[in-house]
Amino acid sequence: MAKRFKHIYLELTNICDRKCSFCPPVKRERLFMSVNDAERFLVQAAEYTEAVYFHLQGEPLLHPDFEQITTFAKNLGLILKLTTNASHLKKYSEYLLKGDFFQINFSIQSLNEVSETERSRVKNDIADFTAEALKKCPDMYINFRWWQDSPPDLQFFCEKFNVPHEKWLPAEGRNHTRITGRLYSSFDRKFVWPVNSVERLNGLHGSCRGLIDHCGILCDGRVVPCCLDSGGDLTLGNLHSETLTEILNSPEAEKTADGFRHKKRIMPLCQRCGFASRFDSK
Repeated sequence: MAKRFKHIYLELTNICDRKCSFCPPVKRERLFMSVNDAERFLVQAAEYTEAVYFHLQGEPLLHPDFEQITTFAKNLGLILKLTTNASHLKKYSEYLLKGDFFQINFSIQSLNEVSETERSRVKNDIADFTAEALKKCPDMYINFRWWQDSPPDLQFFCEKFNVPHEKWLPAEGRNHTRITGRLYSSFDRKFVWPVNSVERLNGLHGSCRGLIDHCGILCDGRVVPCCLDSGGDLTLGNLHSETLTEILNSPEAEKTADGFRHKKRIMPLCQRCGFASRFDSK
């Protein structure tokens, strides 16, 4: 029988070594999820999903026990996915190239806002890792993420992979394209994080995939409906005092999910979400 969710987001830490303008500032207590908590949460997550996404807010590769936690997830039979700014990629390259990860997303748009020295270092690390992954891990999906209006260093990657500029650009009406093997290029438009918006962008009408095909677990144990609830505004419960089953079956969770199924954004934060408008026509 299929699991309830396509994946569950697990935020190992809300600490990041970048201060990108497109990410909301962290107002929560900055912390790393403990190994014991991560393992306990993963066991519960495995009841509801076949895949775990190490991402929400913060940089996962900053976690001192990243390898231990992700290995535990792998041993549970979970499919591993990672989104990273690649600032610490080189430190973990050998581990990541073991082939245990199904998908790795590189937030290349973050290179717009770092020094030239850091930019050069990181883009070379990404290129070197990707070249090795294409040879050693042909089943691993790698996704280069850019904003449509400001793709940094695209020409650099064109030359590194000997792929012409136009092949990196998705066809009209699409936001991603395959480059070679399982390397993909994703050009998305910027959106307004709900926590940064002060006005209703969509009103009550509209759907979302939160609690339909995913949910998120913050580093302090709180469970949220989606990966854009960076501040825990829509907290459904806390895994330090409740089980994931209790939280997902709570009246609040059921009401939120049922609203999305009927094209209604019940929660005020959802009504301010610029990303959710992408689901209006679906």
